[in-house]
Amino acid sequence: MKNILLTGAAGNVGTPTLLKLIDEEYNIRVFEKPASKERVYQRKLKRFYKILEEYRDRIEVHWGDISNHLDVEKAMEGVDAVIHLAAVIPPLSEMKPDLAVTVNIEGTRNIVKAMEKFNVRRLIYSSSVAVYGDRRSNPWIKRTDPVTLNPPDTYTRTKIECERIIEDSDLDWTIFRLGAVFIKSFNIDLTTVKTALIMPLDTSLEWISAEDCAQALVESLKHPELIKQKYNLGGGSTCRVVFKDFLNRILPLLGYPTDLLPVEAFNAGNSHGGFFDDEESKRLAEILKHQNTTLEEYYQSIKESVNPFRRHVRRLYTTLMKPILQRYLKTKLT
Repeated sequence: MKNILLTGAAGNVGTPTLLKLIDEEYNIRVFEKPASKERVYQRKLKRFYKILEEYRDRIEVHWGDISNHLDVEKAMEGVDAVIHLAAVIPPLSEMKPDLAVTVNIEGTRNIVKAMEKFNVRRLIYSSSVAVYGDRRSNPWIKRTDPVTLNPPDTYTRTKIECERIIEDSDLDWTIFRLGAVFIKSFNIDLTTVKTALIMPLDTSLEWISAEDCAQALVESLKHPELIKQKYNLGGGSTCRVVFKDFLNRILPLLGYPTDLLPVEAFNAGNSHGGFFDDEESKRLAEILKHQNTTLEEYYQSIKESVNPFRRHVRRLYTTLMKPILQRYLKTKLT
């Protein structure tokens, strides 16, 4: 199993997965939609295009639209397995629900149909902890727990439907329900703030680094015992935190006051998150060797990535401007 098709390679998890496939010396085919002019400036896309250029002799790129079954079929022929990560995620999924349905559901259906047409058996799919619904009153999650029956948000509905499409196929699938994913480069922009504000402060989160996700996804290709199973993918006991406590740690490291984001601006309703069962988590880690980064190590990496002078200036600026910033957040983002 050497020829791998990777969707969503430009994403937060997709790019580390691409690099891991390169390290493991797989033959890689990437299926991506060309970035629009307003998105090419984004840091993660610059990194993605740099990788494509650096490894152009190792990566075959198929540009196309995942909602177009002909584009998907052209990319599918001749591969042995698929790692399917492409998805529209919050907050964009809630701002553009039709787009989320088209990419997430129709795109996944096209992937499955093309795999069946070309007899590609192995599928690794990234789902989400969101499928379990609001677990604030019962944050400990086992992989056999039922999914929510009445998901209030588009993203969760699409992930549940994608899982159903995959389970109904005759493919050799493995579904990973990812916890909260952290990336090496973290900063606060409007999208980050919007994403933060839709999460209740009392949400339990089990984080996992994008690199550890990549390790698990790629390693799972080697383990037939994982076929037709669903697993929760998190960082384990060293990566669990309540969202409010996470913000209280991360904001000062970036140079922002802990009370920058007004409490009343946060969503008090639906929550996505929880802590994954310890026994299940340890058993999976023994197989996939993916729990390599602790939350404390992540905090330290963020601290080291920010220039101390910039952190000081940012703290002074945001402290002075806090009343104006909070008023804006309350009126524009809620």
